[in-house]
Amino acid sequence: MTTAAPTAAPTEAPESHDAFDPEMDADNRFANANGRVIETEDGLYFSSIFYDYLMFYDYGLEEMIPVCGKPDCEHFKDGNAANINRDCDAYIKGVRNPTLYEGKLYYVDDYGKPNPNDNGATLGNMLYRMEPDGTQKEFVMDLFPPEAMNPQFYVIHRGILYASCIGSIVTDGEPKYLSSVIAAPLNGSVSDFRVLLELEDAGSIDFFFVGDDCYMKAKKVEIEYTDLITYDDYIVKSYELIITRWNSRTEELETVFDECLPDGKYISDIWVTEEGTIYGASTEKVYRFEDDGFTELFAFEEPGFEFTELHLSDGIVIGRAAAEEDWSYGSVLWWIRRFDGSTLYKGCLSTDWMDGAEGTPTSVSLIFFEGDETGIYLCAEFDWPILDKMKKANRYLLRLDFTENGIEEKLLGSLYYER
Repeated sequence: MTTAAPTAAPTEAPESHDAFDPEMDADNRFANANGRVIETEDGLYFSSIFYDYLMFYDYGLEEMIPVCGKPDCEHFKDGNAANINRDCDAYIKGVRNPTLYEGKLYYVDDYGKPNPNDNGATLGNMLYRMEPDGTQKEFVMDLFPPEAMNPQFYVIHRGILYASCIGSIVTDGEPKYLSSVIAAPLNGSVSDFRVLLELEDAGSIDFFFVGDDCYMKAKKVEIEYTDLITYDDYIVKSYELIITRWNSRTEELETVFDECLPDGKYISDIWVTEEGTIYGASTEKVYRFEDDGFTELFAFEEPGFEFTELHLSDGIVIGRAAAEEDWSYGSVLWWIRRFDGSTLYKGCLSTDWMDGAEGTPTSVSLIFFEGDETGIYLCAEFDWPILDKMKKANRYLLRLDFTENGIEEKLLGSLYYER
C-alpha cells in the first residue's frame, strides 16, 4: 500500500531553488543517522541516540562542551550523561532531532502532551528552539502525529518538519507494521500533519532532500528462518525496494522505483546527489539508477575478507570487511571510494585514540559514520556491563580526514554514561 493522503490542509511551500542552502536545507549525511553533527564556522554540534544532551566542539578551545549558557550550571552530575538535569540548556531530550535552521537551534522533546489523535493513549512531542549558545529556549508548538504513527526521527528542510514513523495496524484481522512519512509547516501554531506516504511492513523510511524534493526510501523484506532455535540463519524469499519522491512546491508524489530485486542484488542503501542522481549499494556492489533500473558500476572484492553491507554517504561509498570473522575495531578493513570507483582510503583504522580508556571494554560499537570526499565523522562507543539491566559506556566522536598519506585522525570528545 502506497498512499499520499491529502487529509490535512496544504502547506505553503517556500520558493523553489535548487542550489543547496545551508541555512534552510537538511544535511543528508545525518538525516537518517543515529546522531547528528552540525558544522559551523566556530565548531560543530554533536548529538547521538540515547544521549539527551547537546554538545559543541569548539575549534578554538579544541574541547567539547555542553550547549548551555548558564555559567553556574552543573550540566550532568559527576560527568554522567545519564543524569537528567532539566535546568541545563544542553538537556534537550532530542536525540536524533536537533537542527540549526535560519540561525536558531530547533529540537523535538519526545515527551509531550497526551495525543488527542489516539484519544491520549500515547504522548505527542514538543518542538522547541533556542539561540545557538543554548539561551532563550522557547516552546514552538505541540506535535500530535496521526494515530498509529510514532515518529522515529524528525528532519527540518525548507520550512517543513518531516517525520519518519513506525506504528502498527490490524488488516483483515492480522496485525501489521505501518511505516509512514508525515509533514507539517514549521511556522504553524499547532502541528497540522499531512500524511505523505504509508507502507505496510516496510521498516523505517529514510529521507534524502534535493531542492524542493523529498526522496523516501523503504524496503520490504520477506525472510524464512532455517534455524528456529537461535534464529541466526535465514533465507530471503523476496526483497522489494521502494523509492518515492514528494515535491513540497507542487505537492505531488511520484513513485521513482518499486520492484522486487533479484537474488544477489539486494540494495540496502541509497544516496541521492544534488543533481538528483540515485546510487545504490548492496553488500559488495555499487549501482546507479537509470531509466531501466539499477546498473552495476563496480564491486568491492578483497581476497580473504568478507564485506558487510556497504554504506553510501555524500559522494562516497564506505566498505567494511573482516578476515576470519574478526570484527574487532582495529582489525576491520575500511575501503572508502568515490562514486566513480576511485579509492580515497583503504586500510585499518588506528586504535591510538583508545589509549587511556577505563578498563577493557566488552565491545566497541559503531553508532554512525558519515562524511564526504574530505573525510568522515565516526561515532563509537565502549560498553562495559556492570549489573543486570545496567550499563556504563563511553561514547566518542572522531574526525577522520583523508590525506595523501592516509587518514589524519582527531578525537573531538567523549561522553560518559552509566545507568
